[in-house]
Amino acid sequence: MLDAQLLRSLRLGHALFNSVVFLLFIYQAYLGLSMRRARLAGNIDVNKIQKHVRNGPIWAILAILGYTAGLVIVTLDQGRPFSFPLHLIVGSFLIILIITTFIISRTMTNDQRLRDTHRRIGIGIITLYLFQALIGVSILSSFKQ
Repeated sequence: MLDAQLLRSLRLGHALFNSVVFLLFIYQAYLGLSMRRARLAGNIDVNKIQKHVRNGPIWAILAILGYTAGLVIVTLDQGRPFSFPLHLIVGSFLIILIITTFIISRTMTNDQRLRDTHRRIGIGIITLYLFQALIGVSILSSFKQ
């Protein structure tokens, strides 16, 4: 069994890591929105496009790593990964949406339908991440210090 202080540190580390990943996804959404606005105005911002395309896969991998770390921490702490079912379900759905968005981003070129789908899923990811963070804070606050 792991030391209680180590588990507290791991929980907090998981929360902080995923908070940073959430902020990176907010930045990614900002880049995407800026690109969309520029494109609709007839302009192209190559710098923002390059950042959005280059960073998206990195942020996706970080999200998957944060999810996996959460599963490991809960399993080490509680003995099973299903101890916090809502947090697990929302996190799993988030990862599915992130992977789906990545797949769509690799197939879209000038297909407006795919761009709209990518944008809508991105909005869903940001919304779910916020909900997931609130669930996580409530879980952290339920532990005795």
